[in-house]
Amino acid sequence: MHVRPSRDDVVRTNSHPFSEVLLIMPRSGDHFEHFRPHTRHKHLILKEYFSAWGHKLGLRNGAGDVILYVDACAGRGADDLGNQGSPLIAAVAAGAAAANISQRRQRPFGIHVLAIESNRSHASQLADVLAPFGSTVRVLPGTLEEHLGSILSEYADTPALFFIDPFGLEPLKAELIRAALDGDRREALLLFADQAALRHFGAIIAEDTRAERRYRSATTALPLFPDLTPINAGALAQAASQSRAQLEITRENALRIMNAAFGNEHWLPKLEAVPSADRRVAFLRLYTERLIEWGARYVLPIPVVDATGTHAYTLIHAAKSAKGYAAMKEAVAYALRHSPLPEAVVHRMRFAVASDLDSVEASVRDRFAGQTVRWAEDASNRTAACVRNFLLEETPAFPFEFDELKARLNDHRNRGRVITFSLPERSPHVD
Repeated sequence: MHVRPSRDDVVRTNSHPFSEVLLIMPRSGDHFEHFRPHTRHKHLILKEYFSAWGHKLGLRNGAGDVILYVDACAGRGADDLGNQGSPLIAAVAAGAAAANISQRRQRPFGIHVLAIESNRSHASQLADVLAPFGSTVRVLPGTLEEHLGSILSEYADTPALFFIDPFGLEPLKAELIRAALDGDRREALLLFADQAALRHFGAIIAEDTRAERRYRSATTALPLFPDLTPINAGALAQAASQSRAQLEITRENALRIMNAAFGNEHWLPKLEAVPSADRRVAFLRLYTERLIEWGARYVLPIPVVDATGTHAYTLIHAAKSAKGYAAMKEAVAYALRHSPLPEAVVHRMRFAVASDLDSVEASVRDRFAGQTVRWAEDASNRTAACVRNFLLEETPAFPFEFDELKARLNDHRNRGRVITFSLPERSPHVD
């Protein structure tokens, strides 16, 4: 059974080492909860991206006066140690960014935060945590499906970022993701629970159950004793029958969840044709294709690994703009630099998103062939092309790969304080 990591991915401990007052009062009993390291790693990505996202939208030419963040996986807002959860991270970042942008624009600018939480007790606690942030930060008890219509009506033309878990115990319909992405400046960050998807798929294609196999094995006639019947044959038969009925229910629920998430049944034969070892990647690829069909122009999968080195889930950023795509890659790099996870785990996640540097280098040489170009953005002319922005916006490269790419271009580097490169013309094509 899948439990959403954003809400319940916590560790329960039997003693409380802190005596100061916490943001969230401890739960009843003698245990408390704290976010696991990979959840705090995810929160680093959210924190860094949210601030960058607000500033990029608030300071762009023609920007309006309000942008919106919707957290559909809100939880309680913090753990019992005071570690901030996603809605509290958003509220703090929104307040700081809105104040800074308002000052720079010399007119009011607001970042509204809507935190949706289906657990009524958690929603009540979350409301207490977010109350100091005022009317621009609201808690909505219930689900995204219940509130999306009114949200889109109230914020019809407002740029928005949705944080969504598409694979929960109940299906999140594909049309909700499509509706959330509808609009020129709408983005979604999706918590794609790969393992849950694989479990659902396993239930759908399962041919028999363990109890059925036990019964079949126990009642298969032996060559020397063809009439021998096990003493507990009746109990085994009953267990097999019950397990078959449960499998049918599980299969029906799993199919309902997956069809709702993908929008139709076309995904099933595609996955059935894939070897079992490749199905996690195939699931991710198929869902990425769906997001592009639903309006995303840039899709960035971000694997998250827990402290034991086990794959936990994949965050998927679906954006409409190259600037958003670039900002998310910078946020991922920031989280990798400051992660609470062991270095070996961080290395694994960095390796998982690393690009093909030969291909990236070729793209740079092709794009700027015959030109002299700056490495970094020119503060006096932000519309001028530069290698760094090209790498972030138009290639798969991440910031932690930039030193290697600079080194590969070093033969064409010009002298001077500002880093520039004069790249050669393209070589004539020879058949």
